[in-house]
Amino acid sequence: GTFSQVNNTNASLFAGINATSGLPKNRPFASFVGGAANALLPAGCKVLAAGNFTPSSSQPCSNLAIYDVFSQQLEGACALFEFGDRIHALARVGNDLYLGGNFIKVNGSASAPYFQQLRFPAGYFDGCAMATTVAAGNWDSPLIWEGGAIPAPGARVLIRHAVTLNRPVECLSVEVAPGAALQLQAAGRVNIVN
Repeated sequence: GTFSQVNNTNASLFAGINATSGLPKNRPFASFVGGAANALLPAGCKVLAAGNFTPSSSQPCSNLAIYDVFSQQLEGACALFEFGDRIHALARVGNDLYLGGNFIKVNGSASAPYFQQLRFPAGYFDGCAMATTVAAGNWDSPLIWEGGAIPAPGARVLIRHAVTLNRPVECLSVEVAPGAALQLQAAGRVNIVN
C-alpha cells in the first residue's frame, strides 16, 4: 500500500506482520522510494510486489520487485524488466508471470499495451517445500510432520520439537527452533544440498 508505518514502526510499501506482536517482521522493500505497492503475489518461496515505486541507488528495479522469503533478499531478476508506468495486477501460471497496468512499454520497447507476459526459467518459483514438526519423535514418523509427510530430499526443514534422526538425509536447509533439538544417532547425518 501507501503506508509508511505499522503500529508506530517504520514500514513502507510492504510489511510482513508478526502475528504475536503485531509489528513488522522485516522491511524487504525498504530500498524503494515513493509510490505504492498495488499487488502482492506469493509464488513458491517468493513474494512479488508490483505497483508504482522507484528504486533507490541500491535497488535497480522499478514497479516490480521479487523478494525471496528464505534468503530475505530482493532478487535481481526484477532488474531484467523495466516498466514505464505502474503495474496494477499480477498472476502466475507455472513459470509465466502475467502483469496488467498502465504501461505501454517494457524495457523501452513497445509491448502489448497494458498487459505483459514474462517467462521465467523452469523451476524459478519452485523449491519452497517447508517441512515443519508438529510433535516430538523420530524423523521417519509421518506423525511428527505437518501434513503427515516426511521431508523429501531437498526440503527446507524447521524443527520445533525434539527429533531423533538415525539415518542420513539430504535437505536444502535445517533450522532448529529455540527449545527444540535434533538428536543424531550413530547413523544420523544431515547433508545440506544446493
